[in-house]
Amino acid sequence: MIANAPEEAKMMVRRRMAKDNNCLFHSVGYLAEGRQGSICSELRAAVAEHVAHDPAIDEVLLGTNVQEYCQWIKNEMNWGGETEIYILAKKYNLEIIVGTCLRWNMSERLTGENRAGRIYILYTGQHYDALVGVKEEDDLPEAETRIFPAGEEKFDELAIKAGDFCYQEELKRKSVQLKKVEHDDDFMYECDEVEVECQSANEDEMTEKYHIFYNTDSDPLSNYFLCELNVDGQTYKSVEHYIQCVRYAPHVGLVNTIQNAKDAFEVLDIVAQTECGEVSGWDNMKQSVTMKGMRAKFMQNDQAREALLKSGKKDILLVGGGTWNGVQVEGEEIIGRNVVGRALKDLREEVEKR
Repeated sequence: MIANAPEEAKMMVRRRMAKDNNCLFHSVGYLAEGRQGSICSELRAAVAEHVAHDPAIDEVLLGTNVQEYCQWIKNEMNWGGETEIYILAKKYNLEIIVGTCLRWNMSERLTGENRAGRIYILYTGQHYDALVGVKEEDDLPEAETRIFPAGEEKFDELAIKAGDFCYQEELKRKSVQLKKVEHDDDFMYECDEVEVECQSANEDEMTEKYHIFYNTDSDPLSNYFLCELNVDGQTYKSVEHYIQCVRYAPHVGLVNTIQNAKDAFEVLDIVAQTECGEVSGWDNMKQSVTMKGMRAKFMQNDQAREALLKSGKKDILLVGGGTWNGVQVEGEEIIGRNVVGRALKDLREEVEKR
């Protein structure tokens, strides 16, 4: 776990987690380990293991007997809540501070002596999302702060501001409907930001217009999805592995470390801690590099290709992960370049023509 340069955080932003009944586990896994997706079943199993062997946790706390609870929490259709937050805080030795969109409060905090750090989670009343520290609102995940120093309440103010902002945006959601702003085919790749006017943030209406996905290692559309791909004679474990290897190509040792990373989340942690410089001209080439890696993945992997074709004819949105790769949905606006989502749409057309 790392508390990477929290003093550089000027604000907190919301990283949206998949709405698949695992949102609490996605949030804690992302903040504590930089992982989403497959980590959820691991954390559910860890919670069950803890409950089974902790005599301090009884039927009164659980609302059922221990054996039934352990089976219940392993079922990924069941949500996590306060009991699971408490246990995960102990597992990671972290202070977990939970606030709500509807009214931010700092009462649901799990703190204690000798904690390894502090993380912040936003709760809407139905869904958990992670809060991360950034210098700029569109910072990519490798530049964010996920774990803050334990006991440092000065960062609470950033969390409160983020919660208040989300609360105001939630109020706007109730009276608006989606209306997409049309642009020509090249717009997404030429301008700094794409804005879609929203007249409804109802997710059911969004999914009618868009195929929405999140950056988890379990989603075949994500660049974090583990599937072997070969680019220019080199083998990579994911598109993210390939992108970061090209980004730091001049540094052979770092590239080898990235290639051997077990998953994309470990890659992002490696990148977050490196002091090595990027390849010359990276800002101008990262879009074409991303597309090249994605093309290799979908042309070489049947599972990924099938998932892409299942998106039908809808526009594709990557929600979360920064406004370059994807979009952020806040109140009346969907803002972001959605480079990955647009690339997926182009690749879908290529795959369909094969």
